[in-house]
Amino acid sequence: MPVRSTPAKYRLPTALEACAKERCKEAGYDSLSEYVLGLIRYDLLTRKPHATTSGLAKLSRAEQDKIDDEIARMFTSGDTLGGSWFEERLKAAVVAAGAGEPDRARLVTELLSRLKKR
Repeated sequence: MPVRSTPAKYRLPTALEACAKERCKEAGYDSLSEYVLGLIRYDLLTRKPHATTSGLAKLSRAEQDKIDDEIARMFTSGDTLGGSWFEERLKAAVVAAGAGEPDRARLVTELLSRLKKR
């Protein structure tokens, strides 16, 4: 049976490449391509909102790079919150910075602010 797929290209930030490859193996995928496909399938099945990550896509490349560096640092150190870890991590960072509980639209701005203070 012929493969029913379309070749696709995507950009993988350098800061996340090694982490993505390691996580791919941890999650039981044979290739990065299968890992990305697994993430797409999971997302299509769950249809959860992407308020935080879609907001990141609207940032400048320099701002995205800072966030990617922080994500890579967290992954490498084993830091995780489980579940919706990214949103929870952003909320915790904002609260730790003394800014109170942010709404989702402000999470990205607050994280960037915190990263500048490091």
